[in-house]
Amino acid sequence: MKITDGAKQLLESFLNEKGAEGIRLYSVAGCCGPQFAMSLDTPNH
Repeated sequence: MKITDGAKQLLESFLNEKGAEGIRLYSVAGCCGPQFAMSLDTPNH
């Protein structure tokens, strides 16, 4: 996955605002193929 510098700054700002440590990207089955989603999550090292 490629993330631009602008997108990185936006994500970091959003995570700091919400007090979150990470995000989870996932896909779910849909009627017209996979749908992608994002949620706040705690890193699992």
